[in-house]
Amino acid sequence: MTKKRIGTMAACLALVGAVAVGGTLALLTSQSNEVKNTFSVGSDVYPDQALTVDEAVVKQEADGSYVAVNETDNRTDGNVYNNLVAGTTVLKDPEFVLKAKSPVSWVVARIDGVAELKNVSGYFKANSGWYKYDETTHDVREMTDTDAIADGYYIYETTVNATETDVRIPSELFRTLSVGDVQAGEKLGDIYITGCAVQAVGDSIPEIIDGATAETIMSELPVEFTDDTYTN
Repeated sequence: MTKKRIGTMAACLALVGAVAVGGTLALLTSQSNEVKNTFSVGSDVYPDQALTVDEAVVKQEADGSYVAVNETDNRTDGNVYNNLVAGTTVLKDPEFVLKAKSPVSWVVARIDGVAELKNVSGYFKANSGWYKYDETTHDVREMTDTDAIADGYYIYETTVNATETDVRIPSELFRTLSVGDVQAGEKLGDIYITGCAVQAVGDSIPEIIDGATAETIMSELPVEFTDDTYTN
């Protein structure tokens, strides 16, 4: 099938805000880095903007796909994607960073809007380190490369110790998005990504997240993080 070039589609990843696919011909568009969408729970000693998220700077290849310029050294709070081509992939690797002088914390990510996406899909990677929280059973399950990106809550497998220095979680939340057979002018929908740091306390913190601990973490999340208003 002949690939269709999509008329100007702009995108940026909002750090600690929304990863949005919104507006006509806008793939992954969003606002700037907004502190109001970062939540720190369990201590009054979290520094300002304790939890942030960034992504690799990207460039477009001749085939229309987007790849990283330099994944490690070139991170940004947003990319712009123009002239997307159906059948190609877009690098989108949101990574969370916990700021120095934060207490030892669990990091919770929330993804919204995937269910409403049109012809855009993505998958987690093998051994991702991110666990999906089941709101019905209160259990957790590690995401793999056979798991499609879906709405819901995800908890990183271990606590993050940023008491001395900034710590970047060593695994991105997901890796790429695939552009399907979309038409020029088609509204794709919106994806929102937010994160919350929850202080780890107690004498029996597990090495890897378990269901009981996940349920405790989720019970400590603020309403601003768990309701729908933060995406507005």
